[in-house]
Order: sequence, then C-alpha cells, then structure tokens
Amino acid sequence: MRDAREEVAELYAHLEARVEERTRELQLANEELRAFSRSVSHYLRTPMQLIVGYAALLEQVPAEPRTRYAYAIIESTERMAEVLDGLLTYATRGGVPVDFQDVDLAQTVELAWLDQGLAPPVAELDMLALPPVRGDPAALRVAFGNLLHNAVKFTRGRPRPQVQVRADRGPGVVVVEVRDNGVGFDPSDATRLFGAFARLPTVTRFEGLGLGLADVWRIVIAHGGHVRAEGRPGEGATFFVTLPAAVDATGRA
Repeated sequence: MRDAREEVAELYAHLEARVEERTRELQLANEELRAFSRSVSHYLRTPMQLIVGYAALLEQVPAEPRTRYAYAIIESTERMAEVLDGLLTYATRGGVPVDFQDVDLAQTVELAWLDQGLAPPVAELDMLALPPVRGDPAALRVAFGNLLHNAVKFTRGRPRPQVQVRADRGPGVVVVEVRDNGVGFDPSDATRLFGAFARLPTVTRFEGLGLGLADVWRIVIAHGGHVRAEGRPGEGATFFVTLPAAVDATGRA
C-alpha cells in the first residue's frame, strides 16, 4: 500500500503545477490587457485630435482649403472606424471555440488565399502537398488567411514576391511552414511578433494594427498546437504552425 505521505506529496505537486500554469495564463492575460489599453488610447487619440483640429480650422478658413480639411476629417474618421472594427474583431474572438474535425488543409489554405481578394500583380503562391489536420476549418481558415495576408503585404515591392506553404508530418502532428521573401525581421523580435498590437521597426511603413499574428497565436493555441517564427531583415520570414494530425481509418494520427 502506498504511503499516505506519498499520495499527499503527489497531490501537492499536481496542484502546485496547476497553480503555476494558471498564474502564467493570468500574467499573459494581464500583459495583453495592458497592451490593449495602451493601444486603444494611442490609435484612437491621434485621429480624434486630427478631427477636432481640422473641425476648428473649418470655421476660420475660406472655401478652397475648407474642402481639403473636410477630406482630412473624413480620412481620420474612416481610420477610427477601421481601428474600432479591428479591436472589436480581436476582442470578441477571445475564447476561440474549436469544433474538432478532420480538415483538408490544402483546401483551407487555398480558400484563405482566395479570401485575400488579390488582384495581379501579387505574390506567387507555391503550395506543396499538405496533409489533413485535426481542427476547426473556419478558425484555421482565419489563421492561415492572416499568415498569407502578412506574407503578401511584406513582400510588396520585392522584385519577385513569393509565398510558399509546405508541411511535414511528425508523431501525431503536422508542422506547416508559411515562408515568404519579404522584408523579414530581426531574430530578437521573434517572440514579440505574436503580441497584440505588435509593430516592429522593420514594418512600420506598412499598414495594419498588429492584431493578425496575435489572432493566429490564439487560434493555434486553442487547437493544442504552437506557432513560432524565424526571419532576418531583408531575407523574408518563415512561420511554423504545429497542429494535431488528422485521424486515419485505423484511429491513428
């Protein structure tokens, strides 16, 4: 018979591990909330100040510049609407419920590519054989749509923009690589990429709120997977997404 003290020690160790895990989750949530609050303030204050400033000028100027100021107000208002839409989408996708099923990954990536609504000339997509995975088709379509959107955006202006999607199978998992030959990033920033509102120095000239990769991270984690990135300035970026493999007829992943 097992000693009661051993059982208590095991139970204590299990509870301690659970507390540590929950503490890490809460710390991450608090950091995300602080970043969210700072970014809301930053992104909304600037267009609001522009609107107020140009509206005040409208009362003091003749007709010709008045039209120009009116357009500036409209642009600032549209920018605010874009920011609010992005914030709302990000905030309401918090839990990311996952309806697990076998997913045709090739079809999902192809649909995500079509979702971009790209008109030529755009990056060339090279999609190699992709095995099926286990997950939520709609959520994965969003995740890969965000990765492809970033790849296209950051290859803009390159002589021959290219995006490649390939995958390798491991024990019970599929590792998907989304690679581009865009502007890349400093390797020291790899962990910052997936934070909400992350805007790295190498990409500040590109549009965006910095929410796409945070969404990718949420979705992949909800699938029990993980995501990481590699890159170098001027040499492109590669995102590695690990997902559960689909279950075959024998019940094996």
